[in-house]
Amino acid sequence: MRTLLLFRALFSALFVGFTHAQFFGFDYTVRRGTNSTGYCPGYDGVFHDMASMKLYGNAVRLYNLYDCNGGYLVAKAAKELGMDIFLGMQNAPDDIFGWEKHLFTEIVEEFGSSNILGISVGCESIFRKDMTPQEVADAIWNVKSLVKSMGLTFPYGIGYADNDVLADDSAQVVRNASDVLLFNIFAYYDGNFPSSLKDNRANLGIINRLKKYQEEFPDKIIVLGESGWPSGHAVRVNPIIPGLKLQNWTAQQLVCGCRENNISFFWFQSHDLPYRYYNYPTTAERTWGLWTENRELKQPIQFSCDGYTYVPSYPPTSSSSSSIPMSSSFVSPEAADSSLPLYSSSSERNPLFLLILSITALVLMF
Repeated sequence: MRTLLLFRALFSALFVGFTHAQFFGFDYTVRRGTNSTGYCPGYDGVFHDMASMKLYGNAVRLYNLYDCNGGYLVAKAAKELGMDIFLGMQNAPDDIFGWEKHLFTEIVEEFGSSNILGISVGCESIFRKDMTPQEVADAIWNVKSLVKSMGLTFPYGIGYADNDVLADDSAQVVRNASDVLLFNIFAYYDGNFPSSLKDNRANLGIINRLKKYQEEFPDKIIVLGESGWPSGHAVRVNPIIPGLKLQNWTAQQLVCGCRENNISFFWFQSHDLPYRYYNYPTTAERTWGLWTENRELKQPIQFSCDGYTYVPSYPPTSSSSSSIPMSSSFVSPEAADSSLPLYSSSSERNPLFLLILSITALVLMF
């Protein structure tokens, strides 16, 4: 354990203040695995993931705080590594939403808020027809009230992620409530496959859409919340260019294009998530990550923006990782104490989680 702690300390010291990476940030999901439910890694696994991402970008975006105790684990690792985080809160049902707000206050209590960029209150709830625009707006105002009561402000403020904020006039209430609007735009899903690695029309189209939104909503911060390209081949389409090569090329075009136009961009996604797309018929749905499910970088990421070429060194492999198998993707606050190692206070965690960590520590000592 002493060796592991020393590794973390040295790694943190090495990368605090690291600013040469090209990516602004990555969409990150803590849960991993190859079966239909996935499992939750321990802190060591999350730290290694974020240390790997740190080599290429300095920000991580979450979709919720409660699953796998992700908010706490990411906030802790971000503090050690000197990274920024864009928090996400699941905005429904009410019990989960209430638990998300509780976890947020606990995270701020323990780690502060200086590296929190903003909060997305929900993601694509209108698109999925889970909530009405008014319900989404009410949730945003609710979190804004909480944040204000805590005396906090964030560089990007508080908002929502969904292309349907532009769908019709009914979504005006969501735009009014939001400081930041995050858009999820994929050339892949739009069917815009390049004919060659010189055909950049699809990526330029994404950039131009965002620039239009910036002009249309000058009082809002516009963020490309999700975009990318899968490395796997899809059944529904027949791309001309191999997926892995196209993924790397797409990353260069979008990252550099967003940098040139002052658009914050989170690459979707950091790691492959086969558990999430377990029942999907295509390989592509499981292969959006720059890293595999086994935490291996798929290919060297080397490209130039504004004449600057960055070639990072890959981080060393973490020495251990405690994992807790999970049986469900969603757990209510009432069930959290017995099912998930959710963070409950600054000095207390799930006893099972602590027991497993203690056993892991003993193993490492010997």
